[in-house]
Amino acid sequence: FYAMRNLLQAYQKRLVNLTSNNKSLLLRKLLAGQYVDMHRFDFLNKQPSFELVKQLIAGKKHITLAPVADSRDENVNHVNRDLTRLNRLANFLFEEHGSKDLYVGWPFVRGKFSDGTHVHAPVVFFPVQLTQQGAQWQLSPRGDANAVLNKSFLLAYGYYNGINIGEEITERNLEDFDTDHLVFITSLYQFLKDSPIELNFNSDNFTQKLYYFSEFNKQSFDELHKDGELKLYPEAVLGIFPQSGSYLVPDYEKLQEETGFTDLESFFSSRHSISNDDTKYTFLNRVKEEVTFTPLKMDAYQENALKAAKLGKSFVVQGPPGTGKSQLICNLISDFIARGKRVLLVSQKRAALDVVYQRFDELDMQPFMGLVHDFRNDRKAIYEQIARQITKIEEYKQLNNSLDVIQLERQFMQYSAQIDQLTEQMDEFRQALFDESECGMSAKELYLTSQSNGQAVNVKQEYHHFHFHNIVELVANSKRYAAYAAEFRAESYPLLDRRSFASYDLSSLKRMEEFLEEMPRVNEAIANQTQVIVGHPIQLEECISILSKKDRAKELLGKLKIPLVYRLFRQLMQVHTRDTDYTWISEHERLLMACFKGVGVETSLKKEDIGAIQASLQVAIEARRNFFKYIKWRVFSKDRKRVNVVLEANGLKKNRSGLKNLIQMVDNRLNLDHNLSLLSQKGWVEEYQGPLDKGELQNWYHALKEAFRCKLIMYSYRNFKEYFNTEKLSYE
Repeated sequence: FYAMRNLLQAYQKRLVNLTSNNKSLLLRKLLAGQYVDMHRFDFLNKQPSFELVKQLIAGKKHITLAPVADSRDENVNHVNRDLTRLNRLANFLFEEHGSKDLYVGWPFVRGKFSDGTHVHAPVVFFPVQLTQQGAQWQLSPRGDANAVLNKSFLLAYGYYNGINIGEEITERNLEDFDTDHLVFITSLYQFLKDSPIELNFNSDNFTQKLYYFSEFNKQSFDELHKDGELKLYPEAVLGIFPQSGSYLVPDYEKLQEETGFTDLESFFSSRHSISNDDTKYTFLNRVKEEVTFTPLKMDAYQENALKAAKLGKSFVVQGPPGTGKSQLICNLISDFIARGKRVLLVSQKRAALDVVYQRFDELDMQPFMGLVHDFRNDRKAIYEQIARQITKIEEYKQLNNSLDVIQLERQFMQYSAQIDQLTEQMDEFRQALFDESECGMSAKELYLTSQSNGQAVNVKQEYHHFHFHNIVELVANSKRYAAYAAEFRAESYPLLDRRSFASYDLSSLKRMEEFLEEMPRVNEAIANQTQVIVGHPIQLEECISILSKKDRAKELLGKLKIPLVYRLFRQLMQVHTRDTDYTWISEHERLLMACFKGVGVETSLKKEDIGAIQASLQVAIEARRNFFKYIKWRVFSKDRKRVNVVLEANGLKKNRSGLKNLIQMVDNRLNLDHNLSLLSQKGWVEEYQGPLDKGELQNWYHALKEAFRCKLIMYSYRNFKEYFNTEKLSYE
């Protein structure tokens, strides 16, 4: 029982391909013609590479990647060559298999599962189409699919870490995620945080930049990563990522839970058993000719396969093109349809389905067939075909009950009985002539190959111990293998477990020694220089890491040149914030700017006077609803003068319309003050003291968001906070 379960688990692993052969799970290198690094498009079309990811998230219909050719830029021509090969491969896969496997994968998770299995895979797949529009390469999101999580990675995470990953995670569709890239990243972070999946979602993924795809060999990957550590990187790849294998996982899980068999042979025998009285061919005679309906010609092998299928047997039909496989399929489908059965034909290749469908067109049976290449796009045509067939039910009934059909059925029964009688007679001769049970060679073959006048050896007692087809080859191979094994598999053979050094020479060894001797001196010199510059010694590895992020440092310095951004940045560095706070600021700014819509905001009053004027306005509105109250309010009310002053200050007329507009402006002012107080309660930065002007507030919030970005960049560098103490640094 346990052996059977282990076998099913092994087959399940092969099916979903949770091994290193699955490029959706482990992509160490980008194979030419199959994958293209998205960062290679950086500024080929006058925009950073991350802009392409932003446009994918936003659902832009046409995304320009790069020019087709550029006589001044070698990179453009190399990219064009790789995109051409990738597009050709994607079209070939669609024509051959009907599969659309072109995706953009981003971001990438890299590391090892708990058992040490390597993983370098996308987290999210964006289904796309690659086209050449004029002189530009363009990327378009597929209209029939949405962005999805990498199901292979999720299943592998659960399998290798021994964690149950439910369907609510593996089948999660990202259709409801926001189209803003920052909100999208934040939502993805929150989703993964709430799931059983543990990933290091570091701040690099919030910097709105892509990195070049990191390539490894098996040894270097193993040395750089630790078991159980998984980290996200802002890498993006356009390429072929097949997704179909994972959909059969639930079937294998059900088999593992329900099966009670010890091996596959007993499992299949229970479903397709042959009695002991049956030989290799005789069980096929149970299928009578009168219940066989085949409109196309058949040879003996095709007829045997058809009869085996009618008896519920499982088998494999193989052969080169033109040997009649499609013809056999057509006869099988026709036979089952004639007996009132429903048949589903599936194929990995689109062309195979088209061939079978065309055969039925020649038989005028296409109205009874539904051809589905894409279950979404072909749905309408199938429904229309079903509707047409329903309307013809009465017509088909009349045809089936006609006199011609009845006469044809009688003739069919007579000919079927004659065929069955002749078949039984011929089958007895065939079995005697082709019986190979004695020694692996039939009587017919012995008769045709023997030489009655040649030399003979009497093997009457020994012949049944040997098989004629294998004995000569077996003896020759055994002698040859024994001779080789005696020399090359001996324990004393010096190259038994050798490693190839074909690509190395003595100069390579010398260079290796020089590098090893030089490394300590270089590391010491760098530590001394960095001690002088920043007051801390920095190791060589960390310097290389900082240098690789040089553009990010330039961006940080550029933003901090603005005094207001620098002041807010220093304040933010003194408090604890989260990566998601930037999204909160953006949403808070949107709510605050909404206060200026319509009639705008009342800005002439002090904050403490808002409540009093709101009460006076309410009294004025109530008075206008009654003539006598209105006269009394105009003559005796103390609030009238205060209201008129505020109306004049805001340029409003002293009528009912002016009062309503003023009430709305006061409400907007209250909402504005409330939102500003919410920000003040966060305690991140000083309270806003500027004028309540839309433009001034927008500028202030822009500076605050820039300060947040600067903090994210600062924390993306390891130990930068120690090297540069913002409390002691001045703006100058």
